[in-house]
Amino acid sequence: MNQKIQNKIFDIVCILEIVGCVLLFLIAMPMKYGFGDDSLISPFGMLHGIFFMAYIYLAFRVRAYYQWNNKEFALVLLYAVIPFFTWFVHKKIKAFEQSNPSK
Repeated sequence: MNQKIQNKIFDIVCILEIVGCVLLFLIAMPMKYGFGDDSLISPFGMLHGIFFMAYIYLAFRVRAYYQWNNKEFALVLLYAVIPFFTWFVHKKIKAFEQSNPSK
C-alpha cells in the first residue's frame, strides 16, 4: 500500500475510533443500562472493535514514517485504550504534516 494513502487511512481511523467510542459509550450503553434495550451493543461494539484493531495495526505500519521513538509509540498505543485520546494522535499527525510538507 502506498505510504501516503496508508497515512491518510490512519488519520481517518483516529477519528473513526472516536466515533465508535461515542456510539458505544453515549448511545448503546445508555440504551442498555438506562432502558434495558441491548440491541445496539453488539453492532456498535463490533464497529468500535474493528476501528480499535485497525488503529493498532496501522500504528505499527506508520511508526517509521512519523519517526516515533519508543516512548512516543507507547503513548500512541496507550491512547487507543483511553476513550477519545486518539484525538491527540490525530492532532500530532496534523502537526507533523504541517512541519514536513515535502514528506
